[in-house]
Order: sequence, then C-alpha cells, then structure tokens
Amino acid sequence: GQPQPLATGTLITFPADQATDPYPLWLSGTENPNPTPSLSYGTYLGGAISIESGSNSWLTVSSFELLDASGSVVPCYEMDSSNDPNKNYIAGNQAFLVPQALLKLGSSYTAVFSGTINGVAAQKTWTFNTPSAQITQVTPGPFTLHNGSSLTIHFKAPSGTTGYSYSYTRVVAQVSTTQDSITLTLSPNAVTSSGGMSITATDMYYPSVPPITIQVTLAP
Repeated sequence: GQPQPLATGTLITFPADQATDPYPLWLSGTENPNPTPSLSYGTYLGGAISIESGSNSWLTVSSFELLDASGSVVPCYEMDSSNDPNKNYIAGNQAFLVPQALLKLGSSYTAVFSGTINGVAAQKTWTFNTPSAQITQVTPGPFTLHNGSSLTIHFKAPSGTTGYSYSYTRVVAQVSTTQDSITLTLSPNAVTSSGGMSITATDMYYPSVPPITIQVTLAP
C-alpha cells in the first residue's frame, strides 16, 4: 500500500529510541552539499542525529541538545531550516544535531528536543547507543583458498570502515578491499605447495578498538 502521512504531532527520530547508531562518526566534506562548510575537509565529527515531523508540517526548534551517559551536554552543531548553511536544503520539518567530535563507543546518549509543530508545543526525549568497541568477523571461518578461486571475508568495524594489513607464507594472493570486506584471489597455478596468509583487521577511525587477526590457508 501507499505510505501513510504522519499523524499530527508525531516526531520521527534517527537513531530511533533504544537503537544502536549505525553511523557513530562522520567526516566533514564527504557529503554534498556539505552541512559543515566552515570545517576543514576530513574533520572527524559524530554522526548526525535527526528529528522530523510530518512532511506538510513546520518544525521550529526552541532547544535541541545531546547528553552523554553522565548527563553532560555534548557540543554539537544544531541545524534546521532557520540556520541551514546551504540555504533551503534542510526541509522545514527537519532538525539535526552533528556532534563536534566522535561519539564514544559502547556508550549511551540522550537527545532532548523542545519546539513546536505548526505552532503547537512539542517535546521529544530519546536514548540511543553507540556500537561496542570491537570488530566483528561477519564471514565465519575456517578459510581455505584454492588455485583459480576467490574468497571474500566480511568484517564489521564500529566506524563502518575497516583497515587491513596482511602477510604471506610462500604464496602471494591478489588482494582487493572495501570498507567492510577483503577479497583474495589465486591464479590457476599460484600454489604448488600449501601456504598461508595472516590478515589483521582494524578500525580506521577508532584506533583504540582491538584488532582481530585471522588465518587463511592457501592450497593447490
């Protein structure tokens, strides 16, 4: 069926209440138009937190804050249609908070909004969590790669971007990577006797996250 409009006074948030934020960080300048044009490209920020009313409504902001687990205010850039740095890009029913630094992993945050919807007072308080400080190996092992074949191994880093380092014993595989995976390829005659490969996955933006290391057997 067709999507139904939000009921009058309804507010939708991202992340949702009690959800885990899938985007705990953001890099300034990697989105167009850039919501933080005054910052240097690549400045580390927290991922955006948003609140939205119905598409045919008008949202005004009296206050919009983010609190950490201890109740302290987290410095944020607050953006809505009244102060949109890109002029007319943010819709009149939207407001955003962009934390001025990376959010802490494995923590809870509470967003507190007060304002109006079409002139009627509206409030919303919700809490969300950030991912735990660990890298998850999504593709289960053990791993063996044979001549003439490929193997893709997926990881999930808290920041969403995994870095890789690797070393070989006797045999060299072709390697390609994405933000969340590494692919190994052996040519048809690459291996004459079994070798091995050690792969270490790290979080590109949270260096305190412990790396994980896996082993891949390379075989004829």
